Amino acid sequence: MKRLIIVVLTVLLAAGAVFALDLDSFTKRFDDKSAWQSSLDELEKMLDQASSNEEKAEIYWRMSLFACYLGSSQEKTADMRVWYEKGIKYAELGMECDPTNRNCLLWHCACIGRDVQTKGLSSQLSGVDTMLKDLNKIINELGNTDFSEAWHALGEIYWRHPFKSTSSAVSFFRAAIDTIPKGEVRVVTYRCLAESLYSRNWSAKKRASEFASMQKKWNADKFKDTIEKYSVYEGRNGSDVRPVWTTVNLGSMSDRQEAKVILTYVKLLYEKSGVKGYAEEKDYKEVLNLLAKW
Repeated sequence: MKRLIIVVLTVLLAAGAVFALDLDSFTKRFDDKSAWQSSLDELEKMLDQASSNEEKAEIYWRMSLFACYLGSSQEKTADMRVWYEKGIKYAELGMECDPTNRNCLLWHCACIGRDVQTKGLSSQLSGVDTMLKDLNKIINELGNTDFSEAWHALGEIYWRHPFKSTSSAVSFFRAAIDTIPKGEVRVVTYRCLAESLYSRNWSAKKRASEFASMQKKWNADKFKDTIEKYSVYEGRNGSDVRPVWTTVNLGSMSDRQEAKVILTYVKLLYEKSGVKGYAEEKDYKEVLNLLAKW
């Protein structure tokens, strides 16, 4: 009996070690620019304390995130690339530890996206293939349809890529907004939806017609995978839909009318939230600039 108790205690202690590292505390530092470098240094020291490969992956994706943020804060392109390449490497090490860690896949995708933006068109086009591979695994293979960041990243690719569909981008951004965790305000996602709508520039009449077509496709459900299905997510419920930011049916307003309403809504949402992080404040200012411009 004594030996059994010792064995049980040993197992419990080993299980507890999985949660021994306080990784959640780093979430509060994501928007604190002054804490990015120190957070990255702390995480690197934690690697030797990780009790499993899964926990190492959790450390690596956070390291990748901070590296990506540090890269975006640099003024010189060469300095940006150094940090983005570090971020890519951290994410890859995490993927080696746990191939199913969706955050490692996401930040691998994000760092590559930022890195190729500093390079020529050919590099950007080749980088997209790797990014789509990451997102395909997150959504199609692992089934993470509730992952707002993945839908946002997909929207960015389809919106900015010369050979992709802006309409699909709009659907992906809508999916991203619908899966934002409760209590969070992601100004950038609302802004990107508004900008992609403004760029698409459909009239109310065309929207009503296209939404009806999308709804038929959604209900027919003859898609090769989840990403293709969500490319018509926008029209899944037809045009008689009213998102939280409007009192008018989507089929009764143009793209640009809705774009302005979305910006006004997220402006008020942000101001009421009390969030004052570096990234959110930057996106908030961009919202104000767009409202003044449009």
